[in-house]
Amino acid sequence: MTLFRHKGAPVRSRCLFVYGTLRANQPNLYARYLRVNSSYIAVGKMSGRLFHLSRYPGAVYQAGSQTKVIGEVCRIHSPGILHRLDRYEGITEHDEYYRSMVPVKTKDGMLYCWTWLLRYIKNDYTPIASGDWLSVMSSERK
Repeated sequence: MTLFRHKGAPVRSRCLFVYGTLRANQPNLYARYLRVNSSYIAVGKMSGRLFHLSRYPGAVYQAGSQTKVIGEVCRIHSPGILHRLDRYEGITEHDEYYRSMVPVKTKDGMLYCWTWLLRYIKNDYTPIASGDWLSVMSSERK
């Protein structure tokens, strides 16, 4: 299990925050893989900003931000799932994403979750004011 240090103490976390193509209702192989290999916990909100990059979104964590990124929190069944999903997200040291631990607020309180964040923001990335990528996708389908 991957450890995360929060205020000097190691924390084991199998919580994952997903805000885009890995959300439960997304029709792709990796979203289905995640559904089979995790348990849904709750809707969550992360402080930060969300961007529409074309066929998928990207998020930036900003502690204390008034804007929020809306997504889902799940508990993965084994740590190896994260590594398989890293490949889906295209994680390399030169890619646009990296995986990080972030605080996510749910109806039951704060959880520390893994998520994938943008390394940088390009000028052509469109901010999603609502913080909810699914609302953008549903309006594009109309």
